[in-house]
Order: sequence, then C-alpha cells, then structure tokens
Amino acid sequence: MKLTLAKLNWMFFTNNEECQKSLPTLVTTIRSSLNKLSNTEGVASTYEVSQLYVNNRDSHEAKPGFWERKFGNVRTNIPWVEFKKAFQEEYQRKLDKHFPGKQQEFLMRLINKDLLEGSPRFHREAYDNFCGTEVGKTHGFYSRLKEYCCSKHAMREVFSMDSTVRLSAIQNLGKFKTPGVVSSLKKLLVDEDPNIRAVAAIALGKTGTCTPDIVQALVNLLKDEDRLVRESTCVSLGYLQAQAAVPHIINAWRNDPISHVREAAQAALRVIGGDEANQAVHITQVLTREMNDLAK
Repeated sequence: MKLTLAKLNWMFFTNNEECQKSLPTLVTTIRSSLNKLSNTEGVASTYEVSQLYVNNRDSHEAKPGFWERKFGNVRTNIPWVEFKKAFQEEYQRKLDKHFPGKQQEFLMRLINKDLLEGSPRFHREAYDNFCGTEVGKTHGFYSRLKEYCCSKHAMREVFSMDSTVRLSAIQNLGKFKTPGVVSSLKKLLVDEDPNIRAVAAIALGKTGTCTPDIVQALVNLLKDEDRLVRESTCVSLGYLQAQAAVPHIINAWRNDPISHVREAAQAALRVIGGDEANQAVHITQVLTREMNDLAK
C-alpha cells in the first residue's frame, strides 16, 4: 500500500480549542482507515481518508436528542424519577462541572417545578416546548437547561439590579414558555421602571402565552402613561394574535396621541386579523386614500 498526495484535502484548525476537540477523532479515524486499507492493494489518497473522517463526524453530529436516546419514540410521558435518573447518568460530568454542589439540587428542583409543574411525570410536549429550536439537537435539552438556569438566577436578582442589566436578562426570558417565566414576566408588567414594563411586555409576547389573564394584563398597559410601554404592548398583543384584545387595540389606534403607538396598533390589527380587526384596517386604508386625494 502507498499513500499519494493527489487530491489532498487539507483540514485547518483555526484555534486551539477546535484542535483539541477534533484532533483525537481525526487521528483515530485515520488509523482505522489505514488499518483497513493495509489489507488491500492499490492507492489510497488522503482525500479518501479525510472523507471517511468527515462522514464519521457527520454521523456523530446526527446523533439523536436526549429523549430519543433514552426513551426512544415514546410520545406520551415518562415518570419523573426515571427521567431524572437517565438525565444524571447521561450528564453527570457536565453537571459536576457547571452545577457543583447544591446547585445540582437547585437544578433538579427547577426542572420539577417549572417544566413538570410538580407533576410526577414528564410530558413529551412540555419537553419539546422547552427545547424549542434545540429539540432535535444531540445535547439540545442540556444546552437549553443550562441557559434557562442562568436566566432564573438572573431573575432572582432582577428586582435589585440596575436597569440596563435587567433589560437584557428579561429579554432573554422571552425564549422560554415555562409557567415560572411567564409568571415572572407578568409581575414585571407593573414595575416602576417604564423600560422594564416595555421589555417585559415584548418578552411575554414572545413566550406565546395567550391566556385570558396574560391578555388582560397586557390590555391594562395600553393605558400606560409611557408611550413606549403602550407601543410595546401593541406589538406583544400582535405576537400573541390576541383576538380578545382587538377592541382595545382599535381604541389605541383611534385615540392614542402618539403616532408610533397608533402605527403599532395598526400593525397588530393586521397580524391578528378577524372581521373586527380587518374592518378597522380597511377604514385606515380608506382614510389614507382620501387624505392623499385631498392633498393633491
């Protein structure tokens, strides 16, 4: 057997972290490939060897998510005790690194309280909702959980932090749909800082939680003294496509003295749709045409 440099496919490591992570797999794969090729006659190029590594890497990255690995295609629910045991077996090293000591107890209580809502069983739908766009990724659940835990720590301090840091922490919470996050954001709608109220309204809209109490809490903000809060609330109700809020949004569109708020209300009506909203949008279009004709 001999190796030729024809069709050489170079692989570059742009930083030391990437090198340390990928090099062992590369070396192992090349050794395995060389052993296979040593039993055959002919020429093997480094391109062919490297392609075997690429294929190996791709198959590794295509590894199913945590739920699929541990519970297969079970779409109903799993006992919390069983889920907890499987999770700890899979991620104990990472847990020891990222959540040392009592932080692991906090993490487990967080999963049980926020994701399971105290239920003795973990429903697949709750798992999927929590993972969001990460649901199909190999370690998507753990990554999401780590991020969520950091956000919850931030929420513990959010009422004593300075405004600029709070805004960032609150905005990040909009990525999650758990009852704990929704409840925290709802409380922030009455914060004394108008910037906090505005960002909390947007974040609440992004959770997609369109329950009557959430819609009513947002509707109350349409009369807020701060115009940015009112504008953000219109956007949030648009995100939620809150049909019940349409009469109140129409009122803001007709009567708010600030043009930006009226524009946000109009945009929300377009997104929400329905007969009442569409009629209001149609009236806007008619008035716009009439004003343009008058100006000619």
